[in-house]
Amino acid sequence: MKYDTLNFKDLPKDLISEGNPRIKIYGSQNHSRRRFRDPNGKLFYKIWDNDYVRRNNLPDALDAEFYDEKLIPAFRALIHGENDVCMGYIMAVMEKGSIPPDKDFLQHIMKKTRQSKYFFYDFWRASIMEYEGKLCLIDLESVYPVCEYEFRKKQNIEKYNQNGHLIKNPDYRKFMEKLYTDIC
Repeated sequence: MKYDTLNFKDLPKDLISEGNPRIKIYGSQNHSRRRFRDPNGKLFYKIWDNDYVRRNNLPDALDAEFYDEKLIPAFRALIHGENDVCMGYIMAVMEKGSIPPDKDFLQHIMKKTRQSKYFFYDFWRASIMEYEGKLCLIDLESVYPVCEYEFRKKQNIEKYNQNGHLIKNPDYRKFMEKLYTDIC
């Protein structure tokens, strides 16, 4: 999959803040991030700090070939800071949000999960938007290796006080539980 890599210091200075920044610290873990748009309203920037807890997840998932043009057609670039630390990404602005996955999209994410051994834990309608008539995942750092599934479920409850399922989509959750059992 082709994409650009930009340096944080080279980003446009006239980005427009999109909503309130999410400032969240759990113990020593920084979960803070911010969203911006370019002045033309065509690009969306998601930016986090150097010590953001999931800063390596997106580049690792790209390297493992979890993501492809079918899962993230709006993806444009990774943003790197000093020492090549990932500090965010850029996507084209999308038209509609909160779209339930169709059967084809669900089957494709399952296939990519099986092949790459990475899973998208935030897989539910709020993390799916539409770009040029195609479904597109957002919150791209919401991935982990499959063999971390049980650890991440436990962490979600104990550390982040999130009751409920780590993966909200029941079909993908069932698939992940079986895959975890089969390969880990």
